[in-house]
Amino acid sequence: MKFKIGDKVKFLNDSGGGVVTTIIDSRKVGVLSEDGFVIPTLVNELIFDGNNDFFPNDSDDKTRDKVVVKNKKKPIEPQDEVPIAPTFEKISFDDDDYEKPDDTIDIYLGFVPLIANKPTESDLEVYLINDSNYNVTFNYMKPFSGLYNTIIGAIAPNTKEIIDTINRHDINDLGKLNFQFLFSKSKPHALRSPQEAELKIHPPKFFIETSYKENDFFDEHAIVFPLLEENSMSKAIKNLTYNYDKGGEHVVSKKDVTENKKHGTKHHNEKIVVDLHIQELLDDERGLTPHEMFEIQMKKFREEMTSAIKNPYAKRIIFIHGRGNGVLKEEIRRELSRKFPKYQYQDASFEEYGFGATMVLLK
Repeated sequence: MKFKIGDKVKFLNDSGGGVVTTIIDSRKVGVLSEDGFVIPTLVNELIFDGNNDFFPNDSDDKTRDKVVVKNKKKPIEPQDEVPIAPTFEKISFDDDDYEKPDDTIDIYLGFVPLIANKPTESDLEVYLINDSNYNVTFNYMKPFSGLYNTIIGAIAPNTKEIIDTINRHDINDLGKLNFQFLFSKSKPHALRSPQEAELKIHPPKFFIETSYKENDFFDEHAIVFPLLEENSMSKAIKNLTYNYDKGGEHVVSKKDVTENKKHGTKHHNEKIVVDLHIQELLDDERGLTPHEMFEIQMKKFREEMTSAIKNPYAKRIIFIHGRGNGVLKEEIRRELSRKFPKYQYQDASFEEYGFGATMVLLK
């Protein structure tokens, strides 16, 4: 028997029933019960129901708007079932009944350390923040072995919600996080087009304590990224994101070098940081073979190494290559030994850059 989203069903082996909200696979669907929980159920344990009276009339809209299950605070693993978003949690506004004064849509992603006083050593809770007056249905897609694991769910207006927990050892391998959004209200509203968002993860920022800052959404210090923005808060949020200049050592850029030469400024203990993750080097790597991407990364390494040697202000250069299969790291170190033998190199600080970075001493 085949079911589609929106079908009213009854449980064969239990009392009650609900509405099909998710097609998990060919054998299983998610059923939204009258208690507001999505229950993964085998299709051969369901039958169609024509009464359509699972939800009391007084609470119909309220119940249907919530797609919630018990909170699962663990990383996504390969699985047959599509995970559903966890329970809603209210944003900490001064007024518990807060509503935005307009219909702009602003959605953010927040990373909150589980150990507040040791953010660089802690796993991270990932929050989706819906700063709008719309109910937002979302798909959250995280890379896994060349494919994607997906979490689907819904988040109420002006709330935040835990959608994932990330092990700190996995941060280097995140790459990109992708989102799809749909917007609705329980009352008549203007039509809003579906939106997509992509967030490139820059691993080093998660390993520097000053990246975690005060913000409008959490009592704890957190890293907050904008996914969709329609109001003036964008500037404030962007100021919350990571800046290398706050890490205690200045990162030398090509602009810095030009300005230093122009004004005769002298800096000490300066370093250059080069992220060799392919998504940081290209806007779109689709269509490239692994070998072509590897050659682009090595070309960037050679260019930056040669430039750093000529830079009179830089004392160190850090190449962030990630863990991966180790091929890029091995080739970088082979070339350092063969083409740049006068410069010593070593693993860069794990606390600052996580796994997968090499530091070269220039002076």
